[in-house]
Amino acid sequence: MCRSPRPGSRSWTAFTLIELLVVVAIIALLISILLPSLGRAREQAKTQVCASNLHQLGIATNYYLEDNRGILPYMRGTPNNDPVCARPEGAPYYQYDSIVNFWPYLKDLKIYKCPSARDENSAGIVYRPLPGGVPSDPNGSFYHMLEGDPVYLQRVRPEQWFPWYDPTESEDDFIKDVYTEYFFNDWGACARIATGPGQFKTIPTISGGPISQIPRPQYTVIMCDAVWELARKDPRKLRHDMASQFVFLDGHVEKIKYDKFYDKIVPGKPRNDADPYGNVPFYTWGLSTDVSVNGG
Repeated sequence: MCRSPRPGSRSWTAFTLIELLVVVAIIALLISILLPSLGRAREQAKTQVCASNLHQLGIATNYYLEDNRGILPYMRGTPNNDPVCARPEGAPYYQYDSIVNFWPYLKDLKIYKCPSARDENSAGIVYRPLPGGVPSDPNGSFYHMLEGDPVYLQRVRPEQWFPWYDPTESEDDFIKDVYTEYFFNDWGACARIATGPGQFKTIPTISGGPISQIPRPQYTVIMCDAVWELARKDPRKLRHDMASQFVFLDGHVEKIKYDKFYDKIVPGKPRNDADPYGNVPFYTWGLSTDVSVNGG
C-alpha cells in the first residue's frame, strides 16, 4: 500500500545524473572564467611588489647620495680611472655591489628579489657563477656575492650581515642565497659615444659619478629588472608581460614595454627606445641633451 506524504512534511527528491552533470559543467565553466583573472591578479600583485622594491632602492640611492656628498654608488667593474678611456667596458661587473652599497639602508634581502623572477628570467638562476668564480653572464656580470670577494671577507663577514651562512659548509664559490635580481646601471666615465668618424665624446657617468653632472635625472635609469637582454632574444620571457620595471634618479618607477627600452636594430628603421633627446639605449637616457647616443 502506497502512503501519501503527511501534510507539512518534506518530500525529498534525488538529483538525476543529468542534473548533476549540468551542475558540474557550470562549476567547471565558472572556474575556467575565473582562473585567468586570478592569474592576472596574481601577476599584477607581483609587479607591484617589484615596483615597491625598486622604489625603495631609489630611496636608498638618495640616502647614499646624502652620505657621500652627492656621489652616486659605484659598482666595481665600471672603468673610472683610465685617462685615455681606451676600454669602453671593464667586465666583470659586480652587480651585487648594490647590496653592499645599500645594506646600511635596506637590510632585507627580499628587496633585491623580484617575485616574478623565475627560470630563464631569473638572474639568480641564469647567471649563477661557474666553478671557480667565473661569470656565466655573457656580459661578465656577477649577481651572486662571491665568498672569496675581499669586500665580503673584510666587511660583510666580520660584521655578520648574513649570520646564517657558514662558508665552511658551502660547496660553491658564491653565496647562493645572496644575490640581486636587479641590474644596476653600469654606465661609467670611460664609456663614450661616437660623434663622428674617429671622434668621441664622454657623457656623465652613473656608476660612481656626481649627480650634479646628470642633466636630466627624470630620464636617468638607476636600476631595472635584470636579464633585460631578453627584450631582443625573446620578449615573451620578460618578467612583467613583455615589459620591465625601471627606477629613475628622480625616484619614480615605471613599467616599460620591451620595444621602448631596448628596440631591435633594423637597418633603415628609426630606433623606438630613445629618450626625448635621442639617447639610446636605456642606460644612456638622460645623460646628454645635445647629441644622440648611438648605443648598441
